[in-house]
Amino acid sequence: MNGEVVQPFYIRILSVVFFVSFSVGSLAWFGSSLNDLVSDLMNMSNIITFDKGSMYMLGTGVGALSFSVAVIYSAIFQRKVSFSVEKLVIKIALISIVVMFVLPHAAHFLIDNVISDNGYQECEPLSHRGLRYSKYVFTQDEETCINLVAEKALNNR
Repeated sequence: MNGEVVQPFYIRILSVVFFVSFSVGSLAWFGSSLNDLVSDLMNMSNIITFDKGSMYMLGTGVGALSFSVAVIYSAIFQRKVSFSVEKLVIKIALISIVVMFVLPHAAHFLIDNVISDNGYQECEPLSHRGLRYSKYVFTQDEETCINLVAEKALNNR
C-alpha cells in the first residue's frame, strides 16, 4: 500500500449518488422553470412568472455534473483522475461559477425588457425578493394582479 486511504464501497457509492442527484436535480429545476417561462412568453399569458432563483441552477447543475464525472471515475473505478481530465473539470467548474452569477441577471434584464415592451407590469404583492432567491410575477393589468392577491388571501385562510 502506498499510504492512500481507500474508502469503503458504500461511502464511494453514496458520494456518487449525492453528486449525480444534486446535478440532475439542479438541471431539472432549471429546465422546468425555463420551460414554464418560455411557454408563458410564447403564449403571452395573463400571468408570467419569472423564477430568478432557478437561473442559478444551470451553473450549479453543470458544475456538479463535472464533479460527478470526476467522482465516478475516482470513486467507482478507483483510478486517479488524469491531469487533463482534472484540468477540464476545473475549467467547467469555473465556467459554471461565472454562469451562476451572470445568467440570472442577464435573464432578468432580458425578461424585464420583453415584459415591459408588451405592456405587462409587476404584481409586487405576489413577487418575492431575497438574497439568492427571487420570484417575479407579471400581469397584463392591475385587475388581474388584484384578483390574484385576493385569491391567494382566500387560499391562505
